[in-house]
Amino acid sequence: MLDVLKHHHNYKQKLGVGIKSMMVDQNTKYQQNRTFYLIRNDDTRADFSYEKCLKKQTNMTFFKKHVEQQLSLIYLNLNKNSFQNKINNHKYCVLQEVNQLVQQIVKQIINHLILLLNQLMILLKKIRLMLMIQSLMVRKIPSQTQIK
Repeated sequence: MLDVLKHHHNYKQKLGVGIKSMMVDQNTKYQQNRTFYLIRNDDTRADFSYEKCLKKQTNMTFFKKHVEQQLSLIYLNLNKNSFQNKINNHKYCVLQEVNQLVQQIVKQIINHLILLLNQLMILLKKIRLMLMIQSLMVRKIPSQTQIK
């Protein structure tokens, strides 16, 4: 298998600090698959595909796969950002609605306060009028008692 591994396009990266042993184990990404693993001298593990070792990959096919991976990552990030933008837009819309509701409530409170102030002004005018009448009555009463 070591001879096969030498044909892997990332052989030097897979080799790392040197190979202590090899094993077959369950793939960490695809649980239903079993994968070859290298155990390096520093006890780190690296998986490898024997198919990639047997298929002669040109720089162009490697580049194509790399570009496809990068494009799929960009696509995922765009979708993630798009989803985040939708959430942010939704939050903004909700905030706008809340702001409009608060403005309506404030307007209603102001209108009620204006009504209350108007009623208070009317009450004060009535009280003032009553006080004027009372004062006139008090003035009249002594004058009537003096006549007698």
